Amino acid sequence: MRVNDLLNFYRSDQRSALLKSAWNQEASKIELKGIVGSATAMLASALMHPSQDPDSSNVGSNRSEDKEPSHLFILDDKETAAYFLNDLQQLIGDTHRVLFFPRSARVPYQEEVTENANIAMRAEVLNEINRHGKGLAIVTFGEAVAERVISKRELSEQTFSLSIGEKYTLDFLDEVFIEYGFHKVDFVYEPGQYAVRGGIVDVFSFSFDHPYRIEFFGDEVDSIRKFDPISQLSVNKMTRAVVVPNIGDQSLHESVEPIFNFIPADTRIWLTDAKRTEKHLAKTMERAESAFERVSDSLKFTAPDELFIAPEKLLPLLSPFHVVEFDGGTTFPERLVLQWDMIPQPSFNKNFDLITSNLQANHRQGYHNVIVAGQATQIERLHDIFADREAEVPHHPLPIELSQGFVDKQLKLLVYTDHQLFERYHRFRLKEGFKKSKQALTLKELSACSPGTTSSTSITALGNLEDSKKSMSTGRIKRPFG
Repeated sequence: MRVNDLLNFYRSDQRSALLKSAWNQEASKIELKGIVGSATAMLASALMHPSQDPDSSNVGSNRSEDKEPSHLFILDDKETAAYFLNDLQQLIGDTHRVLFFPRSARVPYQEEVTENANIAMRAEVLNEINRHGKGLAIVTFGEAVAERVISKRELSEQTFSLSIGEKYTLDFLDEVFIEYGFHKVDFVYEPGQYAVRGGIVDVFSFSFDHPYRIEFFGDEVDSIRKFDPISQLSVNKMTRAVVVPNIGDQSLHESVEPIFNFIPADTRIWLTDAKRTEKHLAKTMERAESAFERVSDSLKFTAPDELFIAPEKLLPLLSPFHVVEFDGGTTFPERLVLQWDMIPQPSFNKNFDLITSNLQANHRQGYHNVIVAGQATQIERLHDIFADREAEVPHHPLPIELSQGFVDKQLKLLVYTDHQLFERYHRFRLKEGFKKSKQALTLKELSACSPGTTSSTSITALGNLEDSKKSMSTGRIKRPFG
């Protein structure tokens, strides 16, 4: 069995057809009643690409992102959102761009605790929406959507791009980066920094995981690469660099708006429960108002209601969109209710005799038994366990990871996860951009080096820089910038 075979259960399901039919109407409101586990992500994945085979080798060349509407998933908190994100990544593959939209992780009105990694992720999502708008799967949570975002117009005006063959002077780039609030450093290691060394300009945009290295031949852009700020090695070659400023810096733009004003009008919005999302907005607003009361009267700050979405504003903002509630939400009186007869994966307490008999009994009742496991060793381990019992256990192993198993009684589909069978802790994974702050200590220590001091991390960083210099020297000689 392949992922596409699993998704086909929901592509051909009558309930899926009713949901798609509702989306043909204006601003439909739907409740998925009784859907559990990773089934919501599975249903959404099937609907997002009804005809695409995520397992095909040429999937990257056959995307229909420019035609498919985007989907915004609002979970209750960061942890549940991260697990949902991982489920989508496993099920969709490369057919859609799956993005995570975090909160900026700052205490309101305390700029010194701003986390650039999270601001960069928010900027990446907004930049992707602004550039494409279609075919995106954006996963977020209540406290993240509570923060207003830069307007589309201002983001377009404040996004700077340069391409190979274009001409710029060093003074001009200095003015642009300073206007965008970037800091000039010796070596870039986090978003919001840029560095100039002869004919090379490094800049770390707020919308990407890796900084750009732009090489000039005179005033002309000769090459653009993304590189790892730790190893200094190239990640991939580019023809164009897009520099996005700190979207969380209120001094850089005049106004902010709810993300619901930023996304395209045909976006499908999925929420666990709109009322619970309102509570998260209220919690965020209370925290902001409390912090606002503590700030100095001599300093001028924007009022909380201009930076965050008030809970009573949520339903009017949702009104123009197609909205799906999938975790007990009964917010909209005139909603279409789709009943899903499901139960969560049972707990077997690592009793494999019980697991064996359960799978055999379900097979006799006509169920399709599917066991998902992210590692081949786990699939082999299960095979050996069943073999030791000398029992035939009909099941389809599938090499993907899902957060929660489930049993769909109507479809007679059973999806068990190996980590629940073995009672292992299943950790969610967020992209490396969230983890680089600690690794960047190598370049921080390098910048802080003074005569007579040494450190292992500084030596490592120096070695990496020397390696990058050697690799750069093999190319054609660049004359000084300008």
